[in-house]
Amino acid sequence: MNGQTIKKLLWKSMGDCLQGRYLRARFLQSRDYARLKHSAPGKRIILLDTPEHGNLGDQAIVIAERQFIQQRMPKMEIYEFSHEYCKCFLKDICAFLNKNSDVIVIQGGGFIGTLWPQEHETLIRILRAMQAYRIVIFPQTIFFEDSV
Repeated sequence: MNGQTIKKLLWKSMGDCLQGRYLRARFLQSRDYARLKHSAPGKRIILLDTPEHGNLGDQAIVIAERQFIQQRMPKMEIYEFSHEYCKCFLKDICAFLNKNSDVIVIQGGGFIGTLWPQEHETLIRILRAMQAYRIVIFPQTIFFEDSV
C-alpha cells in the first residue's frame, strides 16, 4: 500500500463532519486568508479556484499566471484560494472583499464543461456569488460532451 492510498483511506474514515472541521481549521489558518482578513481595502487580486491536485500542468499554469499578474501589476497584492477553499468557504472569502477595487481572477486550464463537473460547478458558484465584481478568467479549454 502506498502513501496516497493510506491517505485516502484515512480521509474517508474521518467522516464528513471531521473532514469539514479539518478543512475549516486549515482554511482559517491559511496565510492568504489571514492576510486578506487584515489587509486594508485597496486594489487586490483574488486568484480563485487554483488546483491542489497533483497535475503538474495545472500547477505550472497557476505559477505562470501569478508571474503574469506580478509583472503587469507589481503594486497589487495577490491572494490565492484553492478549489477546495472556494468550494467550501466562498462566503468567508467574499466577506473581506471590496466590489469597487478588488479584481477576481479565475485560474486557466481546461475545467469548463462536462469533463470535470465538480470544478465546473465551483466556477458557476463563484460567478454567481461574485457577479458584482470585476472578474477575469484566464484562457480555458472548454468541453461539453454530446449527450443528446
